[in-house]
Amino acid sequence: MIAIEPLKPKRYFWLLFSMVLSLACSNSAQGETLINLDQAVRMALEHDYQLRIAGNNLAKANLVVKGKVIDALPQMELGAEKGKNLSSDADLQNASVTITETIPTNFQLYGQKTASPAEVAKWERRTSEADYLISRAEVKYNTVSLYLNAVKAKRLLDYREAAVESAQAKAENAKTQLSLGKITKVAQLTAENDLAKARYELESSRQEYLALLKQLAQQIGVKDYRSLDLDQTIAPRQALEIADEVQLQAAALKQRLELQKTQVTVKEAEQELARAVNAGLPVLSLAYQNRSREESYKLEYDFLNGDLSWSGAWQKDYLDDINYGGSDDIFGSDKRQYKLKLSWGLDFGSAKNQIEQARYTLENAKLAHLQATEEIMAEVAEALSGYQLAVLKYNQAGQGIDLYQKDLELTKLKYQLGTVTAFAVRDAELNLLGAQLERDNADLDLQIAATKLRLKLGELYDNPSK
Repeated sequence: MIAIEPLKPKRYFWLLFSMVLSLACSNSAQGETLINLDQAVRMALEHDYQLRIAGNNLAKANLVVKGKVIDALPQMELGAEKGKNLSSDADLQNASVTITETIPTNFQLYGQKTASPAEVAKWERRTSEADYLISRAEVKYNTVSLYLNAVKAKRLLDYREAAVESAQAKAENAKTQLSLGKITKVAQLTAENDLAKARYELESSRQEYLALLKQLAQQIGVKDYRSLDLDQTIAPRQALEIADEVQLQAAALKQRLELQKTQVTVKEAEQELARAVNAGLPVLSLAYQNRSREESYKLEYDFLNGDLSWSGAWQKDYLDDINYGGSDDIFGSDKRQYKLKLSWGLDFGSAKNQIEQARYTLENAKLAHLQATEEIMAEVAEALSGYQLAVLKYNQAGQGIDLYQKDLELTKLKYQLGTVTAFAVRDAELNLLGAQLERDNADLDLQIAATKLRLKLGELYDNPSK
């Protein structure tokens, strides 16, 4: 029997570490890029097209709000003309200034309350902001999940490589033992088959790792996915304060921005109904007007929608004594007048039809809000179950390490007594390494589950624009 010195656990892990390090150095020499989890998340946030679209929509919504505020300010129009009357050869000159403004008020005599254009624009901005923050949170979670799963696959790949080395050593030893007549052909073929299976598992793990690496590269905007080298040093996970399911669901309903979007949809539907109701009512307004030869002032209040409108106009004409209609007045003769105007269009049922349509729109908006509420509660329950299961698996994986450590110690003792070969010690070392891999990957699964739970609780929102 050929004596093979068993590797001590520390020496065995250092051998694996040096092998992985040498591969990393070789890959780095070929132009690989080492990135960590934080860098991957930043790259994904910069690359994601949907997020960039949402950011542009938010910027546009902010401009719309500013535009509505500007529209509410007094509007001024300046005018000037210069010409010549061909029949009398007289100069024609004109200068004018017109100022108008409509001010929404909180008082209306009758009708449904309607929001101002600026208020509606702010609602739409809230929706755009919610879309932007939701997109950022989803990109962060997806990137974390892809990165940690890729790290898991890389660790498994390293373990498979160590398993192939062990199987290859066994196969070579089996050939020697067969030539010496110490084992049968069946035992030697079994060792060869074990090596083939180890190589198959290694190749399967390699393809799985490359597939995840490719997805991660697409997520962060890297074209050559083979150039990526992932930093496997993962920061410790954040401790989660887990309350009961009902408390978590209540917290999520306060945080999740999807409900903010559905609330805005309800408000918009309420406005649609209010406008439809007002469209079927008579319009009543009170106006005061003061006009002189070159000046005009007007103030009007609409009792239906509560708008207060005013205007002022000043105009000067130089007509070289040309008299049109016996008067040089521009706005007419001096006039001061009050007007109470009433108008009511008869539509033969069209307004009632619009009201019924708006009521269905409002009812659907409320139902959509309730549906979103139930979906969020279900998502929180599912994420909580996944997190609790990940905690259980992590604890179980940790317990397995002690068992395999004990098994390694017993195997070493048997080797010292001469009852087992050095390959049995290597198998025990490999089993311990596999148990530690299972525990480490269970820790990554727990981080993914915790990140998903935070996503469903609405804790991944951030706003770098503020």
